[in-house]
Amino acid sequence: MRLSEFQGDTIREVFKQCVGEHDELYLFGSRVDNHAKGSDIDLFLQTSLSQDAAFRAKLKMQGLLQR
Repeated sequence: MRLSEFQGDTIREVFKQCVGEHDELYLFGSRVDNHAKGSDIDLFLQTSLSQDAAFRAKLKMQGLLQR
């Protein structure tokens, strides 16, 4: 996986803050391939939140992670 321990920990903590501990977060795409180059971080969030609440959580996560 091409994420540092700090990056992984930060993503998990922000997810817990914005969504909750009982929901699931998955990393996919080229970042899970150690031989790939560059790229963004692809995340899939599986949550029991309503669609509106999940959208708000996504926006909050983006804001916190882009600092």
